[in-house]
Amino acid sequence: MKKMVLTLVCALLMAVSSGCTKTPALPTDATTVKTSATTTHFFTQPTVSTTQDDTTATTTTTTTTYPTLSGTVTSSIVTSTTATTITTAKPTATTKPTTTQTTTKKPVKKLDIKGVWYSFLELEATGACDEATFTATINERFANIKNKGYNAVFVHVRCHGDATYPSEYYPWAECVSGTAGVAPAYDPLQIMVNAAKSQGLKIHGWINPYRTMTDEQFETVADTYLTKQWYASENRSDYMIKHEDNWWLKPSNPQVLELIKNGAKELFDKYQLDGIHIDDYFYAKDPSYYGDSVASAKQNTTKLVKALYDIAHSSGAVFGISPAGRFVDTLPDSDLRYYSTDFNTWCKKSGYLDYVAPQIYWSRNASNVNTRFETVLKKWSSFVTAPSVELYVGLAPYKEEMDINEINAQIQLIKAYEKSSGFIMFRYDFIWDKEYNFN
Repeated sequence: MKKMVLTLVCALLMAVSSGCTKTPALPTDATTVKTSATTTHFFTQPTVSTTQDDTTATTTTTTTTYPTLSGTVTSSIVTSTTATTITTAKPTATTKPTTTQTTTKKPVKKLDIKGVWYSFLELEATGACDEATFTATINERFANIKNKGYNAVFVHVRCHGDATYPSEYYPWAECVSGTAGVAPAYDPLQIMVNAAKSQGLKIHGWINPYRTMTDEQFETVADTYLTKQWYASENRSDYMIKHEDNWWLKPSNPQVLELIKNGAKELFDKYQLDGIHIDDYFYAKDPSYYGDSVASAKQNTTKLVKALYDIAHSSGAVFGISPAGRFVDTLPDSDLRYYSTDFNTWCKKSGYLDYVAPQIYWSRNASNVNTRFETVLKKWSSFVTAPSVELYVGLAPYKEEMDINEINAQIQLIKAYEKSSGFIMFRYDFIWDKEYNFN
């Protein structure tokens, strides 16, 4: 009997010690899985209770109660286990960065100068009239200029070695009185200055420094004026040469330069001008015709330009030139021809010009590709490198092919180039009844 009991006890002990632990397969969709021991017994099914701390490192206590021949046997097995944690990163919705596209509208470029040339030809149309008529005409025309969106007028004050105002140095201009050297009963320039100021227009005095009168005009000029004295002198060739119908002053003569300077100073002393302005009239022929070399001719015109610039600045005003617009390779045409200009210096160094206004008088589709408007504008835009020199553009509404659409397109091109900041229309008679789109 004892032997039988011992045999049963041994069998029971062997059964307890031979339990198996099995780890279940991980579910594929689990984010975190914790595993614990599972006990399997080989014979009479025991009652199993399991307690487990819900921590990452866990202690599992397995209590097994099973029947025995002498009653029940309770066996407790304490197992310290570490839970296995498997973290599978589930795809999460990626939040796309919010891209806010802010379109900044490029500000519309404002033009500094929207000018009109008012030439001696316009003055001739009202010449030899009384003061009331002249005043009414100028007031009406300058108001028209303002109403059409322009902000500056460039008025002829000296077109043929003369003056459209009472001058100590130059005789009266034929265009305002009808006869060279004969005074009208009023001051035309003062009336134009008053009209410009009342309209908020800038007014620049436009001079032709070297061109003077014809033989016929000199006959009616008093001998008190230097130009008449030079014309009448035996050594006239020291002071002037004849080109076509007019006499032209010699740039190399120091007395000629002094006369031009005195005339410029006089303008600023007597009138509230915003600037003085010259166009493309320099040497009228090859310098050799004057007895000058190419190098000395450039020196002479540079002396003139520097002197006028200094005079304007001493009066708080500006000075600029409107040359022929044509370019040859990398230089303005007038730098290479008899005009003897030196824009290659004046536009690249400070102290000579406040602005240059080349006369780009060709359409965008000119037959000569080298003279097409944008081609020439681009060259000038690259050429003018002195920060102190502005680039304006002379436009030609007087030409048949320059209709409103063409001029409007040219204005837009002027706005498109960073360097160019204005334009001047040649001339009032060709714009007074036209509406251009400056904006």
